[in-house]
Amino acid sequence: MLRKKSSPYWLLKVFLTLALFSCSTGEEQAHDGSAPMLDTMSSTDEQTVENDSGTTPRSTAIELLGNWEVDNPIPNNPNSPLQNQSLEITETRWGNSPLMTWDNAQNFAVIESPANDPFFSGLFHRVVWTEPQGFAVYTCQVAQGLESVEQARFSTAKANDQDFQNGCNGFPWQRLLKLED
Repeated sequence: MLRKKSSPYWLLKVFLTLALFSCSTGEEQAHDGSAPMLDTMSSTDEQTVENDSGTTPRSTAIELLGNWEVDNPIPNNPNSPLQNQSLEITETRWGNSPLMTWDNAQNFAVIESPANDPFFSGLFHRVVWTEPQGFAVYTCQVAQGLESVEQARFSTAKANDQDFQNGCNGFPWQRLLKLED
C-alpha cells in the first residue's frame, strides 16, 4: 500500500530521490535492509512502499500486482480434492509471504516464508513466472529454503516452461487467473 506523505516537503524529497536515483550506481536496497543488490528494474518512476520492514523505494510495480485465482493448486494431502484458492499480490506481499524484491524483465520474485511456516520460517524462495497471456500466467517456485535474499535473487535454479505438467521441479506449474479488481 502506498503511504501518503503529510509533510509539504515530500515533493522536494521525491525530486531529490529521483535526481539521486538517476545518478546512482545502479544498486537497489533489499526490503530487509541487507546489502545493496544490482537494480535491473527498467522504469524510473520511483515510489515509496510501506511494509513490515519500513519503507523501501521501488522503481516499478511488480507486473503480477492484483488478485488472482490459483487454478490448479496441489492439494495438501492425496485425499483432498483440488480446490481453487485466491492469491493477492501487492507491492509488499505475495499472498501471506513478504515480497522482498522482484524483476519484471527477468520474471522472478523473491519471497520470505512467514514466521508461522513450520518448515521454512524466515527462509527465502525464488518464484518465476511466464509472460502473462491475457488473464493467465504460470508461476513456479524454483528455489526454496535459502538463507538470504541474495541467494534467492541470484539462484540459477530453472524451470521448464515448455512442460507445465512436470516442469516445476517435477511438479506442475501453478496457473494464476486474473480476477477483476
